[in-house]
This record gives sequence, C-alpha cells and structure tokens, in this order.
Amino acid sequence: MLRSHATNFVSVRGVRSRSAAVWQALDEERHLVVTSNGRPIALLSATSSETFDETLAALRQAEALRAIASMQQRAREAGADRLSLDAINTEIAAVRPRRIE
Repeated sequence: MLRSHATNFVSVRGVRSRSAAVWQALDEERHLVVTSNGRPIALLSATSSETFDETLAALRQAEALRAIASMQQRAREAGADRLSLDAINTEIAAVRPRRIE
C-alpha cells in the first residue's frame, strides 16, 4: 500500500489479492483510497452499524457542498454572478412553464 497525505492508497489488485490486510489497514487507518492505474477511483471508509447513517449523511452533505461550489464556479466563469435581479427574474420567467387558465 502507498501512503500519501496521511491516507493509505491501495490498488484494485491489492484489494482482491490482499483483502485481509486491506480490512486490517482500514480498521487502523479509518480511510483507504482505492486506485486503478494509479488514479483514485474509490474511498473506503470504516463505519459501524451505530455510525453508518451519520457517516453516509456526512458524505452526501460533502458531495452536495462540492456540487454547489462547482456550480458557483461555473456561474462566475460564465459571468452569471454579475446578473441583476431583474435579469435573473427574466431568465426564470423564460423557462418557467406557463399556466393555462
């Protein structure tokens, strides 16, 4: 296993061929990065039945925050962060379905 930034890395092949060592390392390290061809593809995180829901919620929250940051960056790059409130409302009105009365 490789070590970088206080996190252990293990290849997909290593997970298959040395699974007992991987599970022991996961118990000790708490997180392992799984790599394929030297690139990270998965994160293994130790959990328990008592902490599973909290751990999963924290991961989902982190993913949501990352998605928001990415959207904000794309908006800045497109200049959308400089739109006026009137321009924003015009954009919303243009794509909002019209009510048929």
